[in-house]
Amino acid sequence: MRKAGLRWMLAGGARGNVPHEGEAPQCPRLRIGDTHVREESMKSRLYEVTGLFLLTILILAAPVPTWGDDVEQPTGKLMVVWTSADPDVADKVCLMYTHAAKKYGWFAEVRLVVWGPSQRLLAGDPAIQSKVKAMQADGVIVEACVACATKLELVDTIREMGIEVRGMGVPLTEALKDPDTEVITF
Repeated sequence: MRKAGLRWMLAGGARGNVPHEGEAPQCPRLRIGDTHVREESMKSRLYEVTGLFLLTILILAAPVPTWGDDVEQPTGKLMVVWTSADPDVADKVCLMYTHAAKKYGWFAEVRLVVWGPSQRLLAGDPAIQSKVKAMQADGVIVEACVACATKLELVDTIREMGIEVRGMGVPLTEALKDPDTEVITF
């Protein structure tokens, strides 16, 4: 907008009625007592423009959170007990949440306990095995219940996947009693 047009708008001119190049701004006829009204209108518009300018500066200067050294380190522990043999529960809920909890730092320590029927699903599904390997690579601690794996004759198969097979009754009980550990079951 040209300077003349901006002055005209700040002076109380009609919106959109900006003079073209070389034209003089057309002022409405003012009576002698109207000078005060025009000055107040100019002040009001000046305050509006100044306020908008300051608001814009404040918004642009606001700190933006970033992921870096100044972000709080994750705290707490998560133990996910995976018992379901349902492949949809494994793929779309259990493994997805467990992996995200570690990957995005929602907890300092994330454990996945493969317990019961889920062991059979893990042993027989290469896609699920691939997801568990990716979780291990990202730092999720994966363990399996030895009593269940023994009954299902899967101890060696699960160990070959790099998963520790051990008694899980005591670790689960300790996690349930620990105020810093959240336990969820799928």
